[in-house]
Amino acid sequence: MVYLITYSQADETLCASRENFAEQVRSSFESAGAHIIQWVCCQQTHQDGGKHYHIAVKLDRPRRWLRVKSLLENQHGIVVHFSSTHANYYTAWQYVVKEDAGVLQSPGHPDLGASPPATTSASTSRVLQASGERSARAPLKKRKRLSAFDVSQMVVQRNIKTRTELLALAEMQKREGKTDLAEFVVNRGQKCVAEAIEVAWELHDAESKLERGKKSRPEILDSFKGQPCVPGCNGLWSTIAEDILRRNDIPAGTFKRAVVDVLEKGRGKYRNIFITGPANCGKTFILAPLTQIFKVFSNPASTSFAWVGAEKLKSFS
Repeated sequence: MVYLITYSQADETLCASRENFAEQVRSSFESAGAHIIQWVCCQQTHQDGGKHYHIAVKLDRPRRWLRVKSLLENQHGIVVHFSSTHANYYTAWQYVVKEDAGVLQSPGHPDLGASPPATTSASTSRVLQASGERSARAPLKKRKRLSAFDVSQMVVQRNIKTRTELLALAEMQKREGKTDLAEFVVNRGQKCVAEAIEVAWELHDAESKLERGKKSRPEILDSFKGQPCVPGCNGLWSTIAEDILRRNDIPAGTFKRAVVDVLEKGRGKYRNIFITGPANCGKTFILAPLTQIFKVFSNPASTSFAWVGAEKLKSFS
């Protein structure tokens, strides 16, 4: 069940902010024994300087609004208007967010984005006919479908890296009535979806890759100076690495000079570094930062899929 609630010509002594209005509505529904699944609230300013609020709420099941309206008036002193004409939560959400840059949403609110509406003409027409508004509105326009470019923009904005993540977003939006992404996934096929994700990140990373390609290895290494450690390091790598070298009777200064020499001059006779030792002695660990920085593929696994991931990396060791 979806309601759009409007508080016109708001009295700022009774309701001073979006947060204030949203809490008044939420607590009134709670007092009436109704559970709100999610909500979105906006504030709009009239030309005369007055303000009004809209809030769209989605309930866990159909509930009448009369008691909530009475609670808002009796407990908070505000008189609101209820509307149930929206075909689903997404259309109500879109109405609320269209003009307010500071829109407020409930914790854990679904990511509905800001692309064109995805409600079906049939469901919208039924709601308009039931509310007596069909004749007062212009004929419904054919909505624009999502293009591969639209999806690629969405992928980067939401940091989506896999098809499964995109499908999960499409399903979540579909439950709220926004079906354009789900339609794209179903109608365009698996290959198109995979290409949209891949090309999205190629476009996003192209400029930085081009700039990186112009730098020497020492310059690339220097660009990481001052950046935060990778998760789990806690600033301890250097201490542990020096301990490994000391345990193996390798002077830290000698090892550092050898690594710098290879980075500056590249591999060559008498310059290659060969690290040997028993299992779990720190061979991989000692070069782990360089492996991350230079995107090196090393130590293929001894399985049927030993080279999985190698195609995405820059070089081999």
